[in-house]
Amino acid sequence: MRCVAAKWPQIRTIGGLRPGDPRDHGTGRAVDVMIPNWHTPTGHALGTEIAAWAQTNATALGVTYVIWDRKIWSVAHAGKGWRDCSEGSCYAGPDPSAAHLDHVHVSVAGDQGTDSPATSASGAVLPIDKGKYRISAHYGQPGTRWATRHTGLDFAAPTGTPIRAVTAGTIISAHNTHGVYGNLTKIRATDGTETWYAHQSRITAHEGQRVAAGQNIGEVGASGNASGPHLHLEVRTNGRTTDPLVWLHNKGLQP
Repeated sequence: MRCVAAKWPQIRTIGGLRPGDPRDHGTGRAVDVMIPNWHTPTGHALGTEIAAWAQTNATALGVTYVIWDRKIWSVAHAGKGWRDCSEGSCYAGPDPSAAHLDHVHVSVAGDQGTDSPATSASGAVLPIDKGKYRISAHYGQPGTRWATRHTGLDFAAPTGTPIRAVTAGTIISAHNTHGVYGNLTKIRATDGTETWYAHQSRITAHEGQRVAAGQNIGEVGASGNASGPHLHLEVRTNGRTTDPLVWLHNKGLQP
């Protein structure tokens, strides 16, 4: 709200908290930037400019999705660009307010990502929503599928389940390894800790991208050496693997 007000002084009204709203406005994680004279070419151009700004600065602002002019853009589906509301999860009917013709809707992660697990005091989050996974393998566990012992913590979940960044940081790698890890994303936090996310069915982040804790970076799959769909979460400190369960506990999280 402060950024919009500073950049566009002609904006006089910004909606925010809406008690009772079952979605982002109800938790204070969304704003509606009301566009003056929205039905004119000048108003439409202003709304388009603000929507594009929110998209471009999504990482810095913690934006999860933007809706404007019967179109939606989201971090989770960034590769698809702006989608018509008839294809996305927003209204495309004749009501100008419901169709977001008179305002730009911007949802943000805040202290807790939309539909994501709560952020701990350390700023970390669980990689998959509570209730949507089961732990299927622990760190150090022996087994025929691993060369020696298991190097991570496995979250078994249906293919396509969203994967979230455990910490804020920079994506240092995001590609198909054509090896045991399959589709693998690596994030380096400011303290140097690396979190690896393996076996994805789809990677939605890219190398060099800055991400916030709780931001969607991919989807659960079974690529690489996997017997079924799951996220293999690996935590590396000083270049060495460490027990993700203990590490998450130390961050105040209970997988």
